[in-house]
Amino acid sequence: MNSIKSAKWIWVDSQVFPTKKPPYTTFSENYLATDFSVAEFNKTYCFQKKILKAHIEVTADVAYRLYLNGSFLGRGPVCAGGDWGFTRPLPYRYFSVYEADLCTDTLSLFAEVGNLPLTQCESSNGQNGFLLAADLLFEDGTAKTIFTDTDWDSRISPFFSFDRIDKRLASLPYSPSVTVNKTEVLRPSEIENLVEEPIDLGFSPVTVNANETKTLTFLLPHIYSGFYSLSVKAKGEYAVTVTDFEKDLSHGHRVKERFFGKGCDSFKSLRMTSAGGFVLKIENRSDFPLILSECSFLFSHYPVTREGNFVCSDEKLTAIYKMGKHALLTCKQSIELDSPMHEENLGCAGDYYIASAMNYLAFGDTALTRFDLVRIADYLKERDGFMFHTTYSLIYIVMIWEYYLVTGDTALLSRVREGVSAVLKRMSKASDETGLIVSPDSYMFVDWLIVDGYSLHHPPKALGEAVLNAFYYGALTYAAKIFSVIGDKVTEVRSKDCAAKVKNAFSVFYDDERGLYFDGRGDESEAKSEWLPKNTKKKYFSLHTNSLAVLFGLVPEEKEKSLLTRALKDNSLIKPQPYFMHFVLNAVAKAGLFSEYGMELLSQWKYMTEFPKGLVEGWYLHEGYGYDFSHVWSGTPTYQLPMRLSGLEILEPGMKTIRLSPCLYGLKWAKISIPTPKGNITVSLAEGKAPTVSAPDGIEIVYR
Repeated sequence: MNSIKSAKWIWVDSQVFPTKKPPYTTFSENYLATDFSVAEFNKTYCFQKKILKAHIEVTADVAYRLYLNGSFLGRGPVCAGGDWGFTRPLPYRYFSVYEADLCTDTLSLFAEVGNLPLTQCESSNGQNGFLLAADLLFEDGTAKTIFTDTDWDSRISPFFSFDRIDKRLASLPYSPSVTVNKTEVLRPSEIENLVEEPIDLGFSPVTVNANETKTLTFLLPHIYSGFYSLSVKAKGEYAVTVTDFEKDLSHGHRVKERFFGKGCDSFKSLRMTSAGGFVLKIENRSDFPLILSECSFLFSHYPVTREGNFVCSDEKLTAIYKMGKHALLTCKQSIELDSPMHEENLGCAGDYYIASAMNYLAFGDTALTRFDLVRIADYLKERDGFMFHTTYSLIYIVMIWEYYLVTGDTALLSRVREGVSAVLKRMSKASDETGLIVSPDSYMFVDWLIVDGYSLHHPPKALGEAVLNAFYYGALTYAAKIFSVIGDKVTEVRSKDCAAKVKNAFSVFYDDERGLYFDGRGDESEAKSEWLPKNTKKKYFSLHTNSLAVLFGLVPEEKEKSLLTRALKDNSLIKPQPYFMHFVLNAVAKAGLFSEYGMELLSQWKYMTEFPKGLVEGWYLHEGYGYDFSHVWSGTPTYQLPMRLSGLEILEPGMKTIRLSPCLYGLKWAKISIPTPKGNITVSLAEGKAPTVSAPDGIEIVYR
């Protein structure tokens, strides 16, 4: 309905509640110069007839929690986009829609709106505000629309600060709101609203005696993304400290919340956390006993309507599949997060590329991926094709094509074309006459590794040049396909011509003596920035470069097997972390080597089952860096296992025609279920028996 576009942005009256201009992002120079606070907005409407339905459109700058008639309705807005280190305002903001069934003559709306970005995924446009419109349907068939305006009451809550909620403080009186001028473009969210699912803690009310301190420990069955909710019945003062952890108290625990109260009250944390367990320290600071009457962990995630599944005779592989599936769900927020611990923005497209591939086979949802692709395209257009992790901007183009194969969504290809063009234009400017990229913004990201003191997060040319150019070639070939589908012949031909030049020039990285590609040319080029260090003359060889050469077709087809076999057998090569293994495994499958190497490579994940509550970020720990245990980029087995054992290939976009070539690869049995909008494809395999396959109507199966 978009009634919200007729509403007025409101905020607290600065004459009553002095406020500062908010920073645009957590990376802004003035970020720490502004204290965090929460504005509260309140309005009650009373009618002479019952309201049956309410269609509510809402957004805020920066973030809101909305309550309807005393019950929590939702939080938002959805992430607008952005990147690591991004400090500019974005020219648009998204609003969410909530549908409520009612039977009441009273409509009470209450919102809490934070004034600062608390995570990388939140942003401001430089002026705080709250905006809402509600279309009401009454029992007599009439309708009315209500809007935010100066009749709404507002105030700054004294309770909230960066690291605590203190309800011992006295509430301030409400004052009429004022309208504010905000110029960003409003857009409707294209995804479902997040859900908050209480996790069963086995909690029973706990009494804490007068002047006593009691500690409670809760171990969650998995690592979850979410919020703490507590209720206390008391006559005096108390403090509750929440310390949470993903693995255990010896691995990266942190004091997440501090709640202070006096008398009976309830608390809900503002900032999402990632927890596999938590400790409550309850300090009763009064001469009367208190009761902790409610303690909840609210698992926040994107709603799931379809699911795939994978089970097999190897219990550890089954467990790894499930671990990846759960990690994916914890990361499915208003964007596909890298992890709920980091909450990095959409510029981390390499992480989200792997998450999207996992998602197609685990949950079958494509709306969130589509929305990610749209927002990334908008951001790339704003930044002239720049993305902090340079390779990720190229992987993004691969991600678009794979989304199209699954969905057949031609409209999306047209929607993102400017973002794709911006990336290719930027890379073309950084290329020389041979077509190779020679002066990029950086060579990052390759992998989360240290080699000879160099980080492959932001490697020098000698460790990153070939990987970047391999991704460039892959992006050009997929871009040509994208432009072909949308009928842009000129750009299609240009992309093909650029790809041909890169492929021809890529031979400069081939070492005849070793029969392998090396990682980059050694010279003494000076550091260009913090993210592009001074180069070295040493020649490096990695499984990364050689896998990409096979995956994207930079190697003649008849030489793919021999090259990749040589690379896989050479233990002197730089070996990937879990993130890059997604590309290695895809290359192994493309070269027809999965029966020889696929299951052996996947077995590297088996040690993760020693802690099955989450996925660890990497195998090799960096000095001075503690990995999280909720990182979705480690989850490629959740994609590889059902994909390879079913032998799924999409022959016609939208999965109208698929090829299946089921294989057990040494397992005794396996059962696979792959979700699609038309229903699930199922494959049942057992040693010595013919595979059993079924597919819903509308999907044609071709067998190899």
